[in-house]
Amino acid sequence: MDLLTSQLLKQKPPKSLRRKCFYYRILLGNSNRTILVFQTGLGLFVFLHPIISFAIVTISEGYDKYELALLPLICVGAEVVTFSSVMFVIVICDVIKQKQGFSVWHRSAVGRLIQNAVIGMLWLSSMILSIIYIETTEDQFFLHSFMIITMPITILLIMAIVKFIFIHIERLAFWLSASLLWLIQIVILIVKEDYKVYIPWYISLMPIILNFLLLGFCSLILFNSRKKARDVWGEIATLLSCAGSVSAGLCIFALSCYLDGIIEEWKFFVFDGWVALLMLCCAYCRKIGSWVMDIAFGHVEVDYIHFEKPVKMQSLVRCRSV
Repeated sequence: MDLLTSQLLKQKPPKSLRRKCFYYRILLGNSNRTILVFQTGLGLFVFLHPIISFAIVTISEGYDKYELALLPLICVGAEVVTFSSVMFVIVICDVIKQKQGFSVWHRSAVGRLIQNAVIGMLWLSSMILSIIYIETTEDQFFLHSFMIITMPITILLIMAIVKFIFIHIERLAFWLSASLLWLIQIVILIVKEDYKVYIPWYISLMPIILNFLLLGFCSLILFNSRKKARDVWGEIATLLSCAGSVSAGLCIFALSCYLDGIIEEWKFFVFDGWVALLMLCCAYCRKIGSWVMDIAFGHVEVDYIHFEKPVKMQSLVRCRSV
């Protein structure tokens, strides 16, 4: 740690909320171990929501367990919307107060905040509609309108597909294929549930199974690149992702067989589901935590890099003069 950083850390946190973010980003430092622990903790907190939901579905014996299982998923959507909106307001207020224009990296960070808020809002809307349009009794389960329930998610998928078509991103083939498969899945379930067209469940849920198998296949491809880079944690994460994806596919297949009456045991779905959740949690908790940290510190990350490695004006002038 240099003298300037040590002097800054001895001072009290600034009053400006955005500068407080910058101050705490400096406290977090550049230690890989500290950042890894922080990312993992945040990722585990996010993954805790679907784990609680799955636990309610598989352990609870109440007839209203499906509505209760939706509450953690509603919470994660509300948290993303609230957190992204608060950070957006903090950045805008600081820019207005300082009377300075947006830098390129600031505009990029604000764009990501808006994107995350929109994704969270559409997810939250779909989960709230699920509670409204799902009705359960002691022996029956009703979906009044699957089309209305999935309308926000459908809008999100269409927006994602349009983005992937016109904007080149990393792993474009995977994201485009995954979005199309989810969209096909929604259409099949709308035809089955809303229009009462008989389709066996093992066919109805096939797009989800293919989606998980696609994720596992992509993880295997990434394993070779991680191995060449000698990234041990990356190798473990990709193997866990592959195994978790296969387990998730088996979980959905077991559920479809149970719904079609092919098997009478619920425990196959429960076992595969827990294995998939735990493996995917271990594989992606760091990435999810990194995403949460980007919401909190993405708008000051480039400023932090410039703080750690300031640009030398004399060298810059020489380069321009040459």
